[in-house]
Amino acid sequence: MIWLIDSAGARIQEAIGSTFAGSGFLFREESIMSGVVPMVAAMMGPGAAGTAYIPALADFVTMVKGTSHMALGGPPLVKAVVGEDISAEELGGSKVHTEISGVADLEVADDRACIAAVKEYLSYFPGSNLEQPPVTSCDDPVDRMDEALVSLVPDSARRAYDMKKVIGHLVDHGRFFEIKPGWARNLITGLCRMGGRPLGIVANQPMVLGGALDVDAADKAARFIMLCDAFHVPLLFLQDVPGFLVGSKVERQGIIRHGAKMLYAVSEATVPKVTVVVRKAYGAGYFVMCGRAYEPDCPTPHTAILQPRRPAVRHRRAAPRACVAPRSAAVGRRRCGRGRAG
Repeated sequence: MIWLIDSAGARIQEAIGSTFAGSGFLFREESIMSGVVPMVAAMMGPGAAGTAYIPALADFVTMVKGTSHMALGGPPLVKAVVGEDISAEELGGSKVHTEISGVADLEVADDRACIAAVKEYLSYFPGSNLEQPPVTSCDDPVDRMDEALVSLVPDSARRAYDMKKVIGHLVDHGRFFEIKPGWARNLITGLCRMGGRPLGIVANQPMVLGGALDVDAADKAARFIMLCDAFHVPLLFLQDVPGFLVGSKVERQGIIRHGAKMLYAVSEATVPKVTVVVRKAYGAGYFVMCGRAYEPDCPTPHTAILQPRRPAVRHRRAAPRACVAPRSAAVGRRRCGRGRAG
């Protein structure tokens, strides 16, 4: 299901009485279809008032830079209600929602790039949760060795490195479709292929906060894990995590509650899971990144308190095994909408 949104909201003179009440069925049906079919919202213009809930309930949201924005109340309403003078871009432009609020997943340059991103995203998913993800032909050998990984990961746990570069050496032809690259940048989520099979990756990013997890990172991971689980996409966890952030600021933000969302998502996921401790994994960060207790299909042998002296010298790529037969819609449907993890 693809939504192309360019709307100023409902016409007030027509959206009264039963017409207004009935419009709620739109959001109800979108919620019910969450996890049943992939849902994408392409913000190619404004999305005001109730229209803003369409992308909020979608699995994947793109926003065109400079032309798209969304908010529950536009600048005139904000001015009238709270006395704040603000532009539509400042209130709910692409930068706000891709870097601050996390409502949108990807900022693109124009409408053409928006449609291309939607197509690429959908190429990793089946048409419904009753089907398997599409497998493509691949000429990237699954048993290739990559010596570049030796120099990418430093010996010292105190030195940062870019986990995206590591991912680029692991996946087919280095192609990685990152989701929410501008929000909660201390955690990487995205889609790729190994051996032609779609794969979801959840990875710590040592370049930002040393890879430590916070409130936004937990929410970002939980939604992505549930999304992949709903559509039978296997998961690869790349751990290099010193744990969760601590202190009064994150406690007041509810980091325990948000971290629990990630625990729920990892515990409930039934797709094949592979966990790799790239360098270190400490404390609760080890647990939520699919540690041994969460039954990964192929965990690495390091525990949460040990740190390897040297990074892995070689990486042997292996295509993720196919998922089990699809479950029935009644049993297998898993909600992946934003309400559950948001």
